[in-house]
Amino acid sequence: MGDSCWMHMTFRRSDLRKITDILGPFDQTSDLDGYVEGEINEINYGGLRERQEMAEAGIPFYGQHSAGGEYGEHGFVSFGGELVDVEIFGGTPVIIVNESDLTCLENVTAGVSPHISNQIKELRKYYDFLNNVKEAFRDDVQVTSA
Repeated sequence: MGDSCWMHMTFRRSDLRKITDILGPFDQTSDLDGYVEGEINEINYGGLRERQEMAEAGIPFYGQHSAGGEYGEHGFVSFGGELVDVEIFGGTPVIIVNESDLTCLENVTAGVSPHISNQIKELRKYYDFLNNVKEAFRDDVQVTSA
């Protein structure tokens, strides 16, 4: 038994077989124009191991999972063989600020702590990858619709 949660992800219809071979079946899917939205009601540890495997296989996808007993909600995106996970709250990416980070923020001249800087870099990469995947999906739809 593991720490399970709910997961939702979007991916190309052409990748459905590869994804289900790694992830297993979805509890629910919506077949949209060129891509699929899939939900899994219970997946261990947010499907991290499986998402890493899919990313390493070069499969583009994005989505989110709910909090589990040992972790919070995360948004994720795979692009170019790399997986980026970011903390989210209510579906929106957030940056976690601890007390030492707050001290840095209160004194702007002291600069930004490495903790915040790293989260900002991951958040920027998340949005860059998300935009790239969505653009690739739109390009695929245009090619298949032509």
